[in-house]
Amino acid sequence: MTFLEQYLGIYDTDNREPLLDAYHDEAVMTIQASYLRAGNPQIEHSYTRLSPYISEARNLVSRSQETSRLERCFHQGKLDIVAFLNRLPKTSHDLQGLTVDLTVAMPNLINFCVTGCFKERNGARETSLRYFQRTFMLIPLNNGFVIISEMLFVTNATPEQIKVAFKVRAPTTTSTVVPGTSEPIRDLPDIPSLSIGPSNEEKKAQLVVQFARESTMNETWAMKCLNENEWNYEKSALVFTELHKNGQIPAEAFVKQV
Repeated sequence: MTFLEQYLGIYDTDNREPLLDAYHDEAVMTIQASYLRAGNPQIEHSYTRLSPYISEARNLVSRSQETSRLERCFHQGKLDIVAFLNRLPKTSHDLQGLTVDLTVAMPNLINFCVTGCFKERNGARETSLRYFQRTFMLIPLNNGFVIISEMLFVTNATPEQIKVAFKVRAPTTTSTVVPGTSEPIRDLPDIPSLSIGPSNEEKKAQLVVQFARESTMNETWAMKCLNENEWNYEKSALVFTELHKNGQIPAEAFVKQV
């Protein structure tokens, strides 16, 4: 399974927490969103509004005086990023309609841009159709790659894009070659799945170890954070990120236990 297939396969579920393993500890992410043009008749219907994205967008021009807003919309660290991704609307991507532009392919760096369409899901009902562009920068880690930087842009799909989205297409075979060579690029790595939502003590213990590793807190404080947030990993990550930014977590929480 390719990187994109597995990444978007997880992203399109109701639980995006397994994407933690896709990001570097110091990864950064921003989002932009805008309407196609002023007076676009699509925005007359509430279901096409981009409010969930625009409210999180980081625009250095229009928000140049809102320092706190710019800082809040700059997501850094895998916990902050995945907590943010979990706040975005649930989706279903048109995997057959994706376009991938590979701009850099080196042993120590891969950069590529993905464009396509996705539907937002409201429970079992699919609603708005969006056009998106995601730019990923990956670096090697252990035996694979992880995301170190990501930029996401979202807008409404055009009438032309709506016509062809989610239509069955004839299969095609393509190969990607490293620029300047005749060697094909190896597939981007699979993202390991995680078991989230513990239902017993053994799974809770595994969750504590995972949260302690991702947050760099010791296991006592990791358990305390998870327990106070009813073992909701996404909520725990969000609370931790906010408290850590505000310097409200005591130093003892980061003292490793012998």
